[in-house]
Amino acid sequence: MGDIPTNTYTKQSKKTFLFTMLGETVVMLVAFSYFLCVTVAYADLMHGPEEEPAAAEDDNKSEKSKKSEKSKKSEKSKKSDAPKDDAAPEGE
Repeated sequence: MGDIPTNTYTKQSKKTFLFTMLGETVVMLVAFSYFLCVTVAYADLMHGPEEEPAAAEDDNKSEKSKKSEKSKKSEKSKKSDAPKDDAAPEGE
């Protein structure tokens, strides 16, 4: 704390005080925001990919495969239901 005679308050203008406080506040907010961005990005990378989107993709793939199987079956049934012409095409 120092000697009592030299331990005195310093006077500064209102503008200087506001500029100093606002400057310090902005610097601290920027530093804290950067810290949060870095830590969130690091945490996301450490946890790896989420399981839910992968499960949703698997569900979509299974639905697509079911639809493709149905379409293949319907194509086969259409081919078997179509009447077969043994006659030669015209012009041959």
